[in-house]
Order: sequence, then structure tokens, then C-alpha cells
Amino acid sequence: MNMTSLDCTDNTLSSEERLGDLLAFSNGLAVAMEALCSRLGAYNDLLQEELEDNPGAAAYLEASDSLARRGLSWACGIAPMLTPVAEFEPIDLRPLLEEAVKRSSRILPLNCTVELEFGGGDMIIEGVLPLLQTLCVKGLSMYVARHGARVKEVVVEVCETEFSEADLRILKSRMAPGRYALIVIRPADIMFDKTRLRGFWDTFLADETRSMEEEIILLQFYGTTLQHAGDIFFQEEDDDKPLACLAFPLQADRQQMQAHAHISDTALFGTETILLVDDEDMIWDVIIDMLQDLGYSVVLAENGLDAIEIYQGNPGSIDLVMLDMIMPKLDGHQTFFRLRETDPEVRVLLCSGYVSENDVRDVLEAGAAGFLQKPYRMVDLAKHIRAILDTKTS
Repeated sequence: MNMTSLDCTDNTLSSEERLGDLLAFSNGLAVAMEALCSRLGAYNDLLQEELEDNPGAAAYLEASDSLARRGLSWACGIAPMLTPVAEFEPIDLRPLLEEAVKRSSRILPLNCTVELEFGGGDMIIEGVLPLLQTLCVKGLSMYVARHGARVKEVVVEVCETEFSEADLRILKSRMAPGRYALIVIRPADIMFDKTRLRGFWDTFLADETRSMEEEIILLQFYGTTLQHAGDIFFQEEDDDKPLACLAFPLQADRQQMQAHAHISDTALFGTETILLVDDEDMIWDVIIDMLQDLGYSVVLAENGLDAIEIYQGNPGSIDLVMLDMIMPKLDGHQTFFRLRETDPEVRVLLCSGYVSENDVRDVLEAGAAGFLQKPYRMVDLAKHIRAILDTKTS
């Protein structure tokens, strides 16, 4: 995996993911404008006294201050309108970060390692799963790409802490006081010290070594944390081994809520075999884990041609096909009709983030059993599968 830039034309992303990335960047950019204009206004106030005897310069300073205040009013007006694109749900940080560590390991420089240290029990936050997946995977990959030559052992540490009003005032953070889950990305030889954290903007504006691409990505990350009522902090070290910290509010009562991978309704579980047809390796593990947690056996096909071969080679063994609509070699439309030629009774659940239900109306009318829009929650997946399989067996 390479460090990726903000590219809303990337066809490997679903429309929801592209919109989520754009919204996160817009949110971060709006707050960036606010921070820059506020700091410029503060500098202008300091310069005011120095220019009392220079009317010409004082006029330019007044114009500069007016522009800064106008930009500040724009930013303050835009930021509240930037809301998440999907419904929040409880998310367990452990599987999310395990996957991020595994994926980021693919870009490691020679002799560099990434380890996950998870303190305590479950860490449950509320959020939009695809946005948090993007943040964790790309964020860790960016850290490794930027610092991997100097940091041979990277640790992703997860812990709990409490931020008071005084703490947040020092950090210039918008977060509310309370308990937070911290995702700390650090060198193995640098220990996390909450008292040494610096606010995002103090570090972001002071560092002039980053490229424009890196700054845009950081603004996207920052916008995502803001959408989740969190923040990003840094802990700078003298030997140029930086530490990054992402903070997200913990659930107020974790004993009474369910994590993303937990469903209490036993009627939504099953033991059947499902053929998952999808070419996006970024989501294989997530969907397979969902299905296995629900009790199903899963067979994976990376494209339509493989799906047809697997289905034909296992007559009567596959109870449901989960079929992505956008794939190379053979797309979802073609795959569906080829499967129907093999077995007119085949049960197919269409899944896609690129197309809407209206776009696959012809396939649904031809006999597909249902349509599920990506990204989806585990409970929605469970309900769709049981509705199809229970109809089949009734």
C-alpha cells in the first residue's frame, strides 16, 4: 500500500467513501482556515502598537486584519454545516487497529516493524466505520512512510485517559472534557507522556518540512477526528522521533452497549455457506469476519469468473452468493446471469458502493434476491441474509 493522496476520482473507492473523504477534508480545511485567520489576527494585534507612527503601514495592517476577520467568519460559518455522511454505530477499536497494522506492514522499509499494544479491555467508540478505517490505515501508513527510515520499531499503543477542561485549554482542543480512547503511534523507544502533548495546530503550523500532499492528507485526517468529536495531538522529541496521538470519546456506559461485531438477536445468526464475490482486498477481512461472527462458512471469489467456477464445482453446497457489482474480468451483471444459467434457483444478494438499487433494477427483476448498499452495518447484513435464506427454506 502506498501513501495515498486525497483523490475523489479514485474508482477503487465507493461513492460514499469518496464523499466521506471530501467531507473530512472540507471539515479539516474549514478549521484550518479558522486557526490561520485567528493566528494572523493575533499577530496583527501585536504589530498594531509598532506602526502608530507609520500611517501607510498602519492602513495596510488594518486591511490585513479585516481580511483575517472575514476569513475567520467564513470558516466559523462553514464548519458547523459539515456533518458526517453516515449514521454512527458502536465500533470496537481492537479489530479495526489489528487490520490497520496488518495493512500498513505491506509498505514497511527494510528492518522496520509495527506492533500493536492494546491496554485493558475493549475500547468502544461511536463512529462511521469506513471513515475510521481510512483514518487508521492511511494514517499509520503515512507515519511509516515519513518516519520509517529513522524509526525502526513503530508501536501502535491504545489506552484510556481523561481530559479535563484545563487539559483541553492548554491543548487548544475543541473536545469536551471526559474519558477518551487514545491511539498513540510512536517509536518503540519513546514513551507516551500525556503531559508533553501539543495541540494539533501548534505542531501543524510550525512544521514547514511537509509536502503539500502530506498537509492535505493531515487536514483530511483532522476533519475525520472532528466529525467523531475527537482530536489529534503530537509529542515532539529532541531526536526527531515524533509521536502522534488520536483521541476519540469512549462510550459513557460500555457495559450496556454492543460492539460492532456483536448482535444479541440469535434469529439473525446462521450456519449456511456463503460465496463472497468481491475484488476489493481492502474489505475482504472485514466482511469475512462479519459473516463468520454470524456463524456462516465463507468461500471467497476475487472476481466473477472465479465465482462461476467455484459455484459450478460445488453443486448444492453454496446457500447464498454475495455479489459485488463492479469487478474486473466479469462484472456483477454478467456474473449473475452466468450463475442463473448454471442454477436457476441460485440466491444472490447484490452488494455495491458504486451503484444504487435503481441501477441494478434489471438484475433484481431477473431474480436477484436483494440489494445492499455499501458501506453497511453488520446488523443490516445479518437481516438481509436471513430474510433471503429463510424465504428459501420456508
